[in-house]
Amino acid sequence: MKKKLAMASIIMSPDWEEHFVIMCNASDYAVGAKMNKIHYASKMLNSTQCAYTTTEKEMLAIIFACEKFRPYLMVNRAYVYTDRSTLKYVLKKKETKASLMRWVFFLQEFNLWTMDRKGTKNQVTIHPSRLEVDAKK
Repeated sequence: MKKKLAMASIIMSPDWEEHFVIMCNASDYAVGAKMNKIHYASKMLNSTQCAYTTTEKEMLAIIFACEKFRPYLMVNRAYVYTDRSTLKYVLKKKETKASLMRWVFFLQEFNLWTMDRKGTKNQVTIHPSRLEVDAKK
């Protein structure tokens, strides 16, 4: 998989005239993100993060992607696809954890459009969010 991701036909220089597309996903043990044709990233969750709710993990995946892809996001708008209505849910909730609100404030520095994409259509990020876990088995 790593060889395929590193192939020149998949990874290329960004088109600065186009909006970026970021796909995020979280599993029980890892988060993964993909910026179309530019960058793939994943990381294992620590024990505290593994205890997060599904919504918190999905939000963490968005935060992780924004931190990883920050240089690109500072200069261009991006569509962020996730398989849950995470941001919409957090923003509509009247009482939200302080940590989630800090994440929302962090995301406000970027020009993001959030889009929902069901897990079956978000397959490309399911793999990075599970790569390191599968490697441990």
